[in-house]
Amino acid sequence: MGNQKNATATKKATASKGEMKRYGGVKPTPKTAQQVIPYIEAYENGVFQVAPGVFSKTFEFKDISFKTKSDEEQQEVYSAYMRFLNTLREKEDVYFSFVNRIEDANLKMEKIIPIMKGDQYDVYRKEMSEMIRQKMVTMRNSIETRRYITVTVEEDSVDKAMARLETISVSQEFKKVTKDSIKPLNLAERLEVLYEIMNSAANKNYWFEHDVNGETHVDFSRMAKQNLTTKDLISPEAFKFGGVDFEIGERMGQAMYLAGVANWMNTNFVADMCSTNFEGVVTMHIEALPQEKAVKLVHNQSVNITAEVMDKQKNALRNGYSPEFISADLKRAKEQIDQLQEDLMNRDQRLFYMSMCLMHFAEDKETLKAQREIIKNLASKYMCTMQPLTWQQQRGFASALPVGVDRCFTKKLFTTESLGVFIPFDEMNQFDAGGNYYGVNAVNKSLIVYNRCKGQNYNGLVLGSSGSGKSFSSKREMVSVILNTDADVNIIDPDGEYTPLAQAFGGSVIRIAPGNHVFLNPFDLDVDTSHDSDMNPITMKTDFVCGMLETMLGNGASLTPVQKSIVDRCIQQIYAPYLEYLQSAPVDANGKRKTIDRDRCPTMQTLYQMLLSQSQPEAQNLALVMETYTTGTFDTFAHRTNVDVNNKLIIYDIKNIGTNLKELALKVCMNDIWNKIVENRKYGKWTWFYIDEFHLLLSNNSTAEFLKSIWKRARKWQGVPTGITQNVEDLLQSPAARAFINNSSF
Repeated sequence: MGNQKNATATKKATASKGEMKRYGGVKPTPKTAQQVIPYIEAYENGVFQVAPGVFSKTFEFKDISFKTKSDEEQQEVYSAYMRFLNTLREKEDVYFSFVNRIEDANLKMEKIIPIMKGDQYDVYRKEMSEMIRQKMVTMRNSIETRRYITVTVEEDSVDKAMARLETISVSQEFKKVTKDSIKPLNLAERLEVLYEIMNSAANKNYWFEHDVNGETHVDFSRMAKQNLTTKDLISPEAFKFGGVDFEIGERMGQAMYLAGVANWMNTNFVADMCSTNFEGVVTMHIEALPQEKAVKLVHNQSVNITAEVMDKQKNALRNGYSPEFISADLKRAKEQIDQLQEDLMNRDQRLFYMSMCLMHFAEDKETLKAQREIIKNLASKYMCTMQPLTWQQQRGFASALPVGVDRCFTKKLFTTESLGVFIPFDEMNQFDAGGNYYGVNAVNKSLIVYNRCKGQNYNGLVLGSSGSGKSFSSKREMVSVILNTDADVNIIDPDGEYTPLAQAFGGSVIRIAPGNHVFLNPFDLDVDTSHDSDMNPITMKTDFVCGMLETMLGNGASLTPVQKSIVDRCIQQIYAPYLEYLQSAPVDANGKRKTIDRDRCPTMQTLYQMLLSQSQPEAQNLALVMETYTTGTFDTFAHRTNVDVNNKLIIYDIKNIGTNLKELALKVCMNDIWNKIVENRKYGKWTWFYIDEFHLLLSNNSTAEFLKSIWKRARKWQGVPTGITQNVEDLLQSPAARAFINNSSF
């Protein structure tokens, strides 16, 4: 670590005597803008030396959706954050920085608006783009808040500091709060953060290059050849610090500090201070006191207050008053110091110094003044006070940057519990490039743009009471997928409400009803296992057929073990010729054999005949149950498939199928979609499918198990399943349904 390259190249800053102190101190007046930036040296691994013997490293962390959590979940996060605070060590100070930065709205729009393809659907893409653009204008989307933790350590050599920062526990402990990893910033990334704070968004810096993964890079060798330092890369043209504000380049800025704190605080304070719709930085500096020093400090204060109480009581006795007659303020101070001693000795509380500095920017003084009033009003809502630093604007500027210095001398004493209220979380801003638009976050007023295909899995559930907008929300997603991707979309439609979607986008509507001669064969089977070697297509088909037979039995009946054994035997027998045919079929031009042939698949009538040929009475009984579905009135699913299922958008309309066949129809349609998923995967194609009235598929165990297997395997096959239902209570009561909830990321 001692060989870390000094990226400041040939121009090194010289530390003044004031910098020998840990923080603050009297500093000479800067002669250049570069000298205002508060670090001495920068190293290629992202470490800054901010004062002699003081080194800092910065990490970026993601927000969590704290505001919308339940009270129990918020308490859990609060407790985890307090545990994190209690792990902080002496001389390992922590700075939380929240940077509000203006984003390029047009660049952001390019990441989510549909790309025109020159077809008849461009009119819809244009309409969707305009809708999203209007939402971006009216909501808080021009400002992005990024969150950083900066850790400082004190060591007497660079080598020791580097080694200590590499093994620092702060990042590991903070992961336990966020349940997510935090990212250490390299030098280029850290410099870019500082540049974006100190310069207008219109001023592009071409020293910072970004690769395909979004990583930031700087050519430091080229910089050194041009005799430039890292400060030269990021510094604005000039600074001019005044009494209560300052000029930075062509903009105005102002540094403020937390001057007063209420006795009772809300965990939303930090989030609201960062929610302003203008550029700025909020930084909290936290310094942990060693426990023995904290106990001694409180003990000494307790002794002083007790002595003052005794003096007041003696004076009261001499003057003929009751010794209990002392001021309420003194009584309150005595109670508070006693409580503080109890907290430190018996409640695992620690003491911390905390200071908060806020810096905001504007184009002119009038706007800056208006922003200051907004900040002060936000603070007063929590009975706190934010004030501009008077004749200390340069100190405030340095303290607000995510560098790791505090030069404002405004720190206050907090216990773990009281400091935990300043929790550094707000509400997650979900904006995935290439994602689908889902609406506006009601808490932070940002667009919700999410890419389900980048989640832990792609499974989703749309739940809500009747009329709450389940279908509307689902249709909006369907339209986005149709317009923006090449994926197939399949919809099982029990109520005939998705037909207009097919009419608008050239989709196929397969209307399944008794007597209309539209047939779907539930025994169609794609035997491809190339993307999931653990899958046995015949076993899955057996589970599916058992579910169909249970539906035919009705009244929630289940097959007995004997009946399941018979069905399994019959399934093996009727598919044996089909499997042999596929094995002997010639390969195509790519050297691959076909894995499905709908004209060769067995049918329900094939199984019916096979059951009749069995000697067991249980087989005869099952054949009798199947009779009405094979040769009788409800023979809709007894024949080979005779409809085209190769359209990009397919809607299975089962509105007119009748009550007796609806549940069976749902299962047959689901089986057909699974075959489509398996087939599409061969060509690297995604398949989104939606099941309305989802609860109907969970009414018996076999069907639930069949669907559960699809839910678990869909991710490997690039399938994106979504269940839509209003019977939330039924889902919560069913163990099978709970499995779907637990295995759905959306």
